[in-house]
Amino acid sequence: MTRISLCLIAKNEAANLRRLFDSARGAADEIVLVDTGSADGTVALAQTLGAIVHRFEWRDDFAAAKNAAIARASGEWALMLDADMEVAAGGAEKIRRAAESGSAGSYYLNIHSPRADGVTTEIISQPWLFKRAPGVEFIGRVHEDILPSLIARKMPPQMTDIVVMHFGYMTDAAMAARGERDMRILESQADPNDTLSQYYLARAYVRVGRKMEALKKLVWVITSPSAERRMKANAHTMLINLSPGLESREATLRRVEDATRAFPGDRMIWSAAANVYVQLDRVELAVPAMERALGLPRQSAAEGAVLDRSDEHLRLQLAECLTYLGRLPEALNHFHRVLDDGLRTPDVYCSFGLAHSLMGNHAEAEMAFDTALGIDPSHADAHRQLGFLCAETNRPAQALTHFNIAVAAGHNDPDLLQAIRYVKAQTQTSQNGHA
Repeated sequence: MTRISLCLIAKNEAANLRRLFDSARGAADEIVLVDTGSADGTVALAQTLGAIVHRFEWRDDFAAAKNAAIARASGEWALMLDADMEVAAGGAEKIRRAAESGSAGSYYLNIHSPRADGVTTEIISQPWLFKRAPGVEFIGRVHEDILPSLIARKMPPQMTDIVVMHFGYMTDAAMAARGERDMRILESQADPNDTLSQYYLARAYVRVGRKMEALKKLVWVITSPSAERRMKANAHTMLINLSPGLESREATLRRVEDATRAFPGDRMIWSAAANVYVQLDRVELAVPAMERALGLPRQSAAEGAVLDRSDEHLRLQLAECLTYLGRLPEALNHFHRVLDDGLRTPDVYCSFGLAHSLMGNHAEAEMAFDTALGIDPSHADAHRQLGFLCAETNRPAQALTHFNIAVAAGHNDPDLLQAIRYVKAQTQTSQNGHA
């Protein structure tokens, strides 16, 4: 049987190791962990869980640390993962079948990294399942890459449907910390004429808030003849997301036009374009952009990372835009599809209820708002919307109850405060009339 070594580097990853190890048990015959200076019990826990642990003095070089892990493995194959990853269900068996099939010397894994916004996922295919062989090694101190050595050894990777979840970008704080780390390393060694390193430096600048510097580097990458097509598409996506806060309205619209013209078949560019149109109050342009995105396939990531939004999140945004434009039957159709696809959060039910309310479907609207409160009894917007509905249907006492909860939760927009004054005045007038 083919022997596979799970290889990883780690520092202070005790909270994540068990999840990774458990998910990879069916694939790995041994686990080799190179520790770069943990102080949280990572080493002891890894050893308890059966890993072989080696110490490595950290020197701002991810490739060197990963190569040390590969060198200490005994398996014919290496499975390189990060400590904050998890092999998706069924993936361990697929990893073993791929290694034992003999059809290739390396394979791509599809790394899915959910972002802090809860909507976007970064997807990249990494050739991290490979035969151990002389010269097969990572290069690059940050955003390290093993593909050049696999190509040089005539071991080009094959695509697979193996999914690995990566949880390292789930919070804004984690994104910023990684950005600071990458920026420090890249600024010390990045070649100013290398499009890949400058692209990654732009990404790091975005994460730490140095947005104008990021914008300038992205423009350079886009205009560079040596940049790969996927990299240029990603640079366009980041650029049009950055532009509204940094450039004029006209310049931003030109950025969107340039991106969609250069990549008319790129799903994420159209999705980003739709977001920008919404920010610029051009909702009538956002709707066809979202429809275009929904009609395009999700990209393969073999050339580099792609940013992806699921159909249900795109469709939700489309439904909300259609509601804004008063195209309510279309909006409700899309809301039903979103709910059928399983996206059932309080925010979704609030938007769904608002569309029904604007249609005059009061019973359906109230049911939607009640469902939102059933999921989260303190959901402020559900109380706000239900208050408006109760006021409209002549239930002032209930309206005030919901309004007060919304205000206590921080909602104090002018429309809400005016509605409260109106309902109170109506209640007082009614009481005076009865007196």
